Amino acid sequence: MPRANTPPRPRPTELESGVLALIEQLGPCTRYAVRKALSESLSAYWSGSAGAIYPLLNRLTLRGWVEVEVQPFGSRTKQLLALTKKGQKELRRWLSAPVSTE
Repeated sequence: MPRANTPPRPRPTELESGVLALIEQLGPCTRYAVRKALSESLSAYWSGSAGAIYPLLNRLTLRGWVEVEVQPFGSRTKQLLALTKKGQKELRRWLSAPVSTE
């Protein structure tokens, strides 16, 4: 049972959960790959805009659900995103939630 002074554990939004699922599906991927996949989606429900996706990915990283691995990429580097164990747990929790009858 959480202590009275412990802030509640953040619950992912639908978009955050969808992005966790997308990262799991794509495997290690870049932020741009996540944004591109959402932009190419036929669903208008989730935004693929940079202003929505990049801050969301930062939040997922700060919560410990996504980890970033920096790899060499020619003369530059690229950052690959992958789910952590905590991120996989959140994704499973979201996927196993009961579906509303509404």
